[in-house]
Amino acid sequence: MADPAVEQSPDEIETAVDAAIAVCDGDVRAALAAALVYNEFLERKLDQFRGLVSSGYTRGKISPGRGASENWTTGATFLL
Repeated sequence: MADPAVEQSPDEIETAVDAAIAVCDGDVRAALAAALVYNEFLERKLDQFRGLVSSGYTRGKISPGRGASENWTTGATFLL
């Protein structure tokens, strides 16, 4: 379950979606592509930071996770 302090209300999410579409001049496809590219960037940064944290410090609690951009049926990664 997500941390309640981090969760956004539906109104906040709708506002963020509307803002992303507006930044892309109303092009929903471009907004989605931008979100996917940014998500990939964040995943790479997270992997980089995971590599910097020793497993002794985390006591093995950090395990390499499946990327959100992986297709759950085939394990293939989407490329933009």
